[in-house]
Amino acid sequence: PWPRYVLAEMLPILKNNGAKFVVMDLLLPEKEQHQGLQEIRGLQKAIQERGGTSSKDPWLLANLSELEKSLDSDSLLIKTVKESGNVYLPILGTYGKYDSVLALSDDSFLKENSLKTKSPLRDVIPLNQLVTPFAELSEVVHGLGHINLSPNKREEGRGHVLFLDYRGNIIPSLAL
Repeated sequence: PWPRYVLAEMLPILKNNGAKFVVMDLLLPEKEQHQGLQEIRGLQKAIQERGGTSSKDPWLLANLSELEKSLDSDSLLIKTVKESGNVYLPILGTYGKYDSVLALSDDSFLKENSLKTKSPLRDVIPLNQLVTPFAELSEVVHGLGHINLSPNKREEGRGHVLFLDYRGNIIPSLAL
């Protein structure tokens, strides 16, 4: 997989060349695990815990802060996705019945991307679990949609489900 900073670098290029929408069919459920970034953050914390405010430490802390920013691909991707304003990302569900409806707050990214209906849709396949992009990224995308294939084995790979029901929330497909 490409590093997330590469994805972030591509978004302005696509937008500046006329892309109305950018659909990244990549599941990004967790933040990137970058060992160097974790080490820098650990060193910053250790310096601050030992009282790193002496006249010698500000230079070191400032340089560590710049290194941290340059290695934090997730923050760069979040910022670029928000600025682009035209990025759609996938969510993936696990088929199965659910026990209760999930009440979502009005500002929930999942609620914002659910179909608004006054009555439940008939024959919509239920999901009992959902994998979404990590929260900070989900909150800044233009839209989310599912990428589930049909659960019908005869249609596998040939059929596309337009809507799925995640605990009472109707999720449209990414293609839709």
